[in-house]
Amino acid sequence: FGNNGRVITDIRNTKDYVKSVAIQQDGKIIVFGYSELPFLSDQYDFVAVRYNINGSIDSTFNGTGIRIIDFGYDGRASCMIIQPDGKIIFGGYARPVYTSLNQYYSIARYNTDGSFDDNFSGDGKQLIYNFSGKVNAIDIQTDGKIIVGGTGKGLGLMRFQINGELDSTFGINGIVNIKVGDT
Repeated sequence: FGNNGRVITDIRNTKDYVKSVAIQQDGKIIVFGYSELPFLSDQYDFVAVRYNINGSIDSTFNGTGIRIIDFGYDGRASCMIIQPDGKIIFGGYARPVYTSLNQYYSIARYNTDGSFDDNFSGDGKQLIYNFSGKVNAIDIQTDGKIIVGGTGKGLGLMRFQINGELDSTFGINGIVNIKVGDT
């Protein structure tokens, strides 16, 4: 595997962070995190890298083995899940513009080849403002709906339809916020 059991991949010659690892049904390895933008200290994009079973980069994933998601000014990944059909959902937070101090829940879904799933929210990405929150966990219900949990003003939950739109039958327009008091 790799070079004596290790693989090192430098995305942009900047700071790179791994936040999640998953194994696909075929044994390929998805590593997900974020990478600092060159010449822009402390600004990041989501990044995913897929490796073959032997640790080499899988160039069938986005043509290079690496996929970067630009959500705007700053985006930091925190979690990932692979759907039963092999599609990959990533989550974290993003600040879409420089002047915004607000963080948005951000999720994206890729097809198995690393391309954006355009059937998910029209372009494969979704940004939802929820009290400057960030996605910390993702799971998929048996009916295919996507549950996203994170922080904001307390704990936040969102449920998305299979097509990436908020599920209006869940909470208030797809969102539940729970304020946890001090104990």
